[in-house]
Amino acid sequence: MQQITLTKQELKEIIAKEVREALNGKKPISPNSIFRNVKIEFEDFANINRKYEFIKNLRLGRVHSLGHPISLKKYSDGFETIHRRAYTQEVHDYIRKLTLSAFGAKLNSDLNEVECSQAAEIYTAIKELYLHLYKKRLSTLSIEDFE
Repeated sequence: MQQITLTKQELKEIIAKEVREALNGKKPISPNSIFRNVKIEFEDFANINRKYEFIKNLRLGRVHSLGHPISLKKYSDGFETIHRRAYTQEVHDYIRKLTLSAFGAKLNSDLNEVECSQAAEIYTAIKELYLHLYKKRLSTLSIEDFE
């Protein structure tokens, strides 16, 4: 191994440059974080549901949560009967599984680094389409459509 000599100032500059690049640079996506920044969230549904006046008259659960897909039918949740059957986390999992299937994979860890970036893009496209279609569905409904 060849030995080099650096001044203290040169070493500080190299370290500062590397730290800056690490903080500002684009971090690679790992299997554990593929969908972290793009996943469908409670607020995605809440923002759509808030736009429809008739939803305020529905039974949405103990906390009157707007952050879930709304059902025409009422379902028992053990304590009360509500217009909610699907949960945001389930929708995320369905979109995640559909995305992974595009790569012939079942687990996030089955993807390499390039596929992880592509998976995040595919997930985002599916999520946007899903939310668009959900919004379109709600726009055709009125309070009379619900049980």
